[in-house]
Amino acid sequence: MLGISSKEHDPNEEDIRRLKIFGVQAGLAVKKAKMYEELEDYSHHLEKRVEQKTRELEKTQGKLIESEKFAALGRLAAGVAHEINNPLGNISLSAELLLKKEGDPYKIRKLENILESVGITSRIVKNLLAYSRRSELSFELADVNGLVEKALELSENTLKVAGITLILRLSSELPAIKVDSKKLQQVLLNIITNAVQAMPDGGELYVSTYAEDGFVILELDDTGPGIPLEIRDKIFDPFFTTKDLSTSAGLGLSVSQGILDEHDGSIEIRDSDIKGTRVLIKLPGGRG
Repeated sequence: MLGISSKEHDPNEEDIRRLKIFGVQAGLAVKKAKMYEELEDYSHHLEKRVEQKTRELEKTQGKLIESEKFAALGRLAAGVAHEINNPLGNISLSAELLLKKEGDPYKIRKLENILESVGITSRIVKNLLAYSRRSELSFELADVNGLVEKALELSENTLKVAGITLILRLSSELPAIKVDSKKLQQVLLNIITNAVQAMPDGGELYVSTYAEDGFVILELDDTGPGIPLEIRDKIFDPFFTTKDLSTSAGLGLSVSQGILDEHDGSIEIRDSDIKGTRVLIKLPGGRG
């Protein structure tokens, strides 16, 4: 009977030495792999931090440039207002004096047109001054739904006279956030006014609020004709308007965008799911 010796399976000193070397090498390989992984994670984290800081610097630079532009605009507006208002006052006074003495209907109509044009020009100058004098914001913890309801209450008669039906879809789960309540109401009133003017024959105005991805969202949908794609990139430009200058100076959306920028929020114009235009406002929910 053949016997199998177990000695050939017993590790000798050389085997043990090799095993130790292998163990050390394996340990070093694992440690090296872990170091590479940590280095890659650190590199990725550093890259994200650099991107974040770059965005913050760009935003700060943008605000500084914007502030300098508004300071320059304010000086220009003040000078323009002075240079224009004086002759406007003389034209208005002369037209009013002539109107009191004039009996010819044709000349009366022409003088009334002059006074109306003076009024339009005066309002444009006044709006330019208001636009260039942006005041500091006063943040306070506020219920966005309450601000929406207040703006709609102030617009109640306007909506009623225009024959516009209001449909509210306000979320009961919105967080309270810090905003400048008066400025945000100004934004809402500007948008409601635009919606009313877009529906001269009446229609429906849907107002919705909800929370999404850390933002408080406000949506206002009207059933008007909508805004053509070719002018959407211009509607936030100061003094751009598709309306009669006697009813609009073209500053509402531009002012609204500026206010929302100061809230670290945004405003977008989209096609509405129901028919007309959707105005979408996003406010950061982390200000609370």
